[in-house]
Amino acid sequence: MQVVVTRYVICNDTTRPLRFGQALTDEDILLGSRQCHFYAWHSHRAKQVLRVGVEEGAWLWSKPFSIDVDGLQLYGLADCGMQDISIVVKVTSLSATQKQVCIFISRTSCFRAN
Repeated sequence: MQVVVTRYVICNDTTRPLRFGQALTDEDILLGSRQCHFYAWHSHRAKQVLRVGVEEGAWLWSKPFSIDVDGLQLYGLADCGMQDISIVVKVTSLSATQKQVCIFISRTSCFRAN
C-alpha cells in the first residue's frame, strides 16, 4: 500500500472552470466547476505562491498570493466594464500537514459618477 501525501487540496467553489498554477512558472491547471485537485508545488526553486485565472472573454489572472496562512483573503482580479471581479480564497488547515484552499468569485456592481 502506498500513501499519497499532498500539502494542499485546491477547491473550485464556483460555477465556472478556473485555471491556477504556481506563479512565475509555466504551470497552468484547469479545474472544473465544483472540483478539487490534490496539489503539490510545481517547482521548489520558484516562490511558492499561486495565481488564479478566470475566463472573461480572455483569461484574466490574479496577482500571486500565498496559501500558507489560514483565513479568508480577497484579491482583485480585473475591472470589466460595470463588473468588479474579485477572487476570494479561504485557507483551512485539515491537519498538521495539509491545507484546503477554496476559491470563490465575487462580483460587485460598480457605479461611476460622471
